[in-house]
Amino acid sequence: MGTLRTRILEWIDRLQAGILVAMLVGSALAFGGVVWWWRPVLAALAGLLVVSGLARVAVEGKARIRLSLLPILGALALGLAVAQLVPMPGSLAGRISPESRSLHARGVLTGRLLQDDPRAEPPEPAASRTPTTVDRSATLRWLFDASIGLVVLITSARFARRIGRTMVIWGSVVAVFGLLTGAGLVQLIGGRTGLWGVITPGEGPFWAPSTLDLLKAPGVSLLRPLAEESGAIGPWMLPRPDRPSFIGGLLGGPGAYLAVAALGLPLTLAVLLQLLAPRGSREPLADRVGRSGTGPLVALLAIVVVLGAGLVGAIAGPILAVPFAIGLAIAGLPGAWPTGLRWLAVGLTLLALSGLGAGVAGNRLAGWGSDPKLSPITADLDRAEQLWRESARIARDFPLLGTGLGTFGRIHPSYKLTDESPNTAGSSVLQWIVEAGLAGATLLALAGIWGLARIVRAWRRVGSADRALAWGALATALCFLGFAAVHWTVELPAVALAACAVFGTMDRWLSGGTDLFVEAA
Repeated sequence: MGTLRTRILEWIDRLQAGILVAMLVGSALAFGGVVWWWRPVLAALAGLLVVSGLARVAVEGKARIRLSLLPILGALALGLAVAQLVPMPGSLAGRISPESRSLHARGVLTGRLLQDDPRAEPPEPAASRTPTTVDRSATLRWLFDASIGLVVLITSARFARRIGRTMVIWGSVVAVFGLLTGAGLVQLIGGRTGLWGVITPGEGPFWAPSTLDLLKAPGVSLLRPLAEESGAIGPWMLPRPDRPSFIGGLLGGPGAYLAVAALGLPLTLAVLLQLLAPRGSREPLADRVGRSGTGPLVALLAIVVVLGAGLVGAIAGPILAVPFAIGLAIAGLPGAWPTGLRWLAVGLTLLALSGLGAGVAGNRLAGWGSDPKLSPITADLDRAEQLWRESARIARDFPLLGTGLGTFGRIHPSYKLTDESPNTAGSSVLQWIVEAGLAGATLLALAGIWGLARIVRAWRRVGSADRALAWGALATALCFLGFAAVHWTVELPAVALAACAVFGTMDRWLSGGTDLFVEAA
């Protein structure tokens, strides 16, 4: 009976590993997870994760509960979305979110109306119950997607019990980053701007993204008369999506690749250094790598790190490249001597930083940064400053519970000063504050404080030979959070799932679970 139980548990673990890989890699291949048919597939896979997790508890006969704050904060974020959806009495809704109440009851934003015409007299609000979100359908979709992300975070934290399982998750992110890097370089050299170089949204086969999918992805749209689209005559207007140069198959343009690279680039360097670390062996490097059979993988990862850093620099430019430079430096330099790699780690890190610098130089000197189709939304400081200023104005008008999670694209046109309508704030951190208000900012601050409070104790449990992975995890977190402060990230489903999986492994480490950097005895 004991042998059968062990085999069943192994089957469940393999099933969960396959599901996690399918979700992470599949979301990237499914055009960033935005295409119309991927959401039901993702929901089915998330359901299988829940069922397999419950089956494991039933087979083991016990449930192991770790005290961790991140899943609790994730559940509270879902609760915040539910609170935004619930219709409230008019008096209460008016106190919590006056502008949202005005939008639902009057059909206008009072502040915007009075700014345009100070002598205007707003109509009396309708006597009805109203939610605090400005768009219930958008918040409901966010709640659905965030529930899947929470399932991935919790499952990853329970799954990553040793280094082999951690590498399943990290390796999936690294594989996606390497695939997109290779495809992106081929596209740039060949001058092909479509998805995977051959697909144009709205003009491909039935399974390819439509124009509506492109509008849903992070990007910019322009409101144009219907006559420009179909030749019809009339007052109707249609949003027309901006069509950037796509990197790989990710909707969202070059910014989508940078969002994936904020996770993948530091992780790739960390995994490379871990494979090269002597871990107590006195054999020469060539003999050690040859005996382990990891030579081809080491060479491939080294190529991905250098070329990926160069492509990141070429797209990001000097400002957006700063988080990546910090991430690479932290991933490679502090652990160089504790891991025994010494100057090899320093050399590889400097090689990656040189690739990043060469890409930035190409962005400035070769004129790559002047191509608007290859430029991220916040690469231009003037454009970014204006977008952030508009977002801050929205946050001031919706201070407590925000505009509603997932509603930035709905509310921003009422505040914009230019023709284009971005559906992101150009900063995931700022967009979270806009959509979740003071309540969401509190949750974000608690997550940061908890991570800082736990890092020292967790660090003491990591042996010196495994510090490459620990520094890599820390570098990935800092790189991703730094980039999320100056650009959008989790607004693309593929990036959100990858972030949930990676931070799930870190949650296990920080909360004091089994050391994910060692093999089981």
